[in-house]
Amino acid sequence: MDIRYPHPSVFYSGKLRSKRKRCALALGMTLMGVSPIVANAAGRVEVLVDTKAARAMEGWIGITIRNVGDAAVPIMTLDTPFSRTDGRLPGNTLHVVDETGHEVAYRGGWDYFGRVTLDSFTKIHPGEQWRVEINVARDYKLDVGRTYRVKYVLKLDREPDADMVSAEERSSFTRAEQSAAFSNEVVIKPTRIDL
Repeated sequence: MDIRYPHPSVFYSGKLRSKRKRCALALGMTLMGVSPIVANAAGRVEVLVDTKAARAMEGWIGITIRNVGDAAVPIMTLDTPFSRTDGRLPGNTLHVVDETGHEVAYRGGWDYFGRVTLDSFTKIHPGEQWRVEINVARDYKLDVGRTYRVKYVLKLDREPDADMVSAEERSSFTRAEQSAAFSNEVVIKPTRIDL
């Protein structure tokens, strides 16, 4: 289908003299030019932290990551709480502070799988949502009866190491437009800690 747009001088010639015809044509051309921009919006990741976990009083929280955009977003697996299945974190991925505003010490493990390759990433597709429950008390030094504020920042600016992937693989990797996704902050006050 070959679409030909009239030259702007047509607006002033005798062919499109009526104001109604000029306005209709201008509106049509504008809408046709704007619609592809809206259709090609990038993926956008949202992160939600909640205390709906069944054992919230023991220091558990829920983390939900969802893609509310219309493009897949690559996420480095070790930057998420989804890389392990035991309710623990792969590293110091949460921001936990006590009631005085001091950062709480991380005492969990550090997963390390070597250099960053394409296999280090997974994609969250449009409309997809992931949820996991994490025992904050297991990885951070929490005390019974104290109040803590917890939030999560998902880094989205990671890329494979340039010397670990071919030029062709690197060109196929599309980094997210967001550099990070910031969660809300929740307050937890463990009444019992079960490690």
